[in-house]
Amino acid sequence: MKNFLLIIFIVVIQSCSDGSKLKRTDVISSDDMVTILTQRQLIVSELNTFQYQGDFSKFHVDSLMSDCYLSLGYSEDDFDKSWNYYTTDANEELLVIYDKVLQELQLLEEKSKN
Repeated sequence: MKNFLLIIFIVVIQSCSDGSKLKRTDVISSDDMVTILTQRQLIVSELNTFQYQGDFSKFHVDSLMSDCYLSLGYSEDDFDKSWNYYTTDANEELLVIYDKVLQELQLLEEKSKN
């Protein structure tokens, strides 16, 4: 009987502690977020580098940014929900995502030097 209660106690504790760590299926995967955020960073870098003159409106920038997730089949709502999830509930995962983004950008920089 003691072992049975101990097993139940362990199962309850385990389920409580892992509940917040469950992956959500309604958010963009971390691999796709790496792709999206890498593309967005490249766009921001290009905009800053070339400092477009004239009528380069917020609409154009928003269109370029949204193309990063639209090209992968995600909607603006998908991206917004995922971004909110990663910035509020999955901070550690977001750090891992940004580490991968940085690695991708460094690889692109190396390729451009060759």
